[in-house]
Amino acid sequence: MRALRPSWWSFPVIVWIGLAVVACTPSQAQSRTPGKVVPKPGNSAKSGGNVASGGRFRATAPGVEVTIPVESDAGATFSRHDMVEVLAVDPTFGERLASKALAVAKDVVFEHEVYMLEITLKPMRMIFVDIPTTEGRFDRKQIWYLLYRVKNTGKVWKHSVEGGNAKPVEVVSDKPIRFIPRFTLESWKPKKIYPDQIIPVAIPEIEKREDAGRRLKNVADVVPEPAAKLHNTIEMMRDIPPSPEGLDLSVWGVATWEDIDPTIDHFSVFIQGLTNAYHWEDAKAGDPPAYVYKPGNPLGTGRKRTQKTLRINFWRPSDRYDEHEEEIRFGFWEHQGEDRFGIKPEEKVDYLWLYR
Repeated sequence: MRALRPSWWSFPVIVWIGLAVVACTPSQAQSRTPGKVVPKPGNSAKSGGNVASGGRFRATAPGVEVTIPVESDAGATFSRHDMVEVLAVDPTFGERLASKALAVAKDVVFEHEVYMLEITLKPMRMIFVDIPTTEGRFDRKQIWYLLYRVKNTGKVWKHSVEGGNAKPVEVVSDKPIRFIPRFTLESWKPKKIYPDQIIPVAIPEIEKREDAGRRLKNVADVVPEPAAKLHNTIEMMRDIPPSPEGLDLSVWGVATWEDIDPTIDHFSVFIQGLTNAYHWEDAKAGDPPAYVYKPGNPLGTGRKRTQKTLRINFWRPSDRYDEHEEEIRFGFWEHQGEDRFGIKPEEKVDYLWLYR
């Protein structure tokens, strides 16, 4: 008997339908090798464009990232102060009989070159992580984290006087900027303060979740480091190189918190280190008012220094049960008919710069 040869037409119809679907479906796979794509002009992280930052990171959908633009501050480039340490020893130091207004130790102009880093944020998110304890076991905790990247735009501001008016002048700079971040999460009511915590075991889990395909690669050519690395707050203490035109050399970091009160529904994240702008004032007391600094006191006694800080507001319309990140909203929410927190009108915004 002649053996029967299998015929293509003998396959079940369902097999042919499956092959046809596979052949007609475009590939959804993403290359794991980062490209060297240069962003096209007009694409900006501010709008969450579809071009990845510098071609190195996986691009996010429009609106996922929020970029806080740099802000020039005329008052930060210079300030006027008395040299209290000198005047405490000799109140008439440098005075001239013809004009006491020309005293060299009074109303002295202090100039200050100001830099600002641009920061881009992803939404506040949560992840469960097994945290090791001193008893040799693991506690499963919910970690709040804020993923961000900072960029040196290559611009600084200097003090200038034109026509008798002081104003800041924008100057191009090719110098790196030292970034020393400090993140603090503060709930509005009840008032609780949560400094950023270093949780090493959480970093790999966050990396795998945020970009499991390509990982979060930093500027390997400029800042040599491991192929896949997301920096915690300590590791982010580094020089941020300036980004040339058409290339984004942002550096990725993450701030993490644990044991957050699940009942908070309004909170803010305060970020310091994005700029070196600051204000300072020497305290006075008595009648008539006089500087509290006295000869022999340590330098800076009575002096209050405040640093320019970025405040980002969030709200969470939920309760303490079944916490999840989709409840967290970026920005400020006005409760109609009631003022729960008594904050100032200028603070009822998504974010603002302030001195603290």
